[in-house]
Amino acid sequence: MAYKILLVDDEKRACDYFGKTILKKTGEDYDYNVSKVYSGLSTVDMIALEKFDVVLLDIIMPGIDGLETLRRIRIIDKHVIVVMLTSVANELLAKVCLTKGANDYLTKPVNIDYLMSVALPVYCTLRGKEYFADNYNEIEAKS
Repeated sequence: MAYKILLVDDEKRACDYFGKTILKKTGEDYDYNVSKVYSGLSTVDMIALEKFDVVLLDIIMPGIDGLETLRRIRIIDKHVIVVMLTSVANELLAKVCLTKGANDYLTKPVNIDYLMSVALPVYCTLRGKEYFADNYNEIEAKS
């Protein structure tokens, strides 16, 4: 089964490289189809058109940032796994992302071996699990 990954980063070269690296490291256990977009608005459009298993979403982008993009994603698809990416290691920002509906927060540069051997398989396995829907509903109720 191929899992659908959406990469979102306004830095086109970084996004393209990251996508190629994921595809190169795709193995027998997990098969990934990678799509890439370079803005928050393009992300929302893609989520409205297609179902993805995992969205790897940059936080700091021009136009609508990652947090606003996350809010809009959750209106369309409450079950997609959303992992926020940033080059800024900030505990408060991580907490904000998680309380706004992100499933995880990773700092750049992302350790590709960790991502491929641990994170993506776990995210894809959990895609659609009720835990995330329930957790998101609890968060929304508290907001």
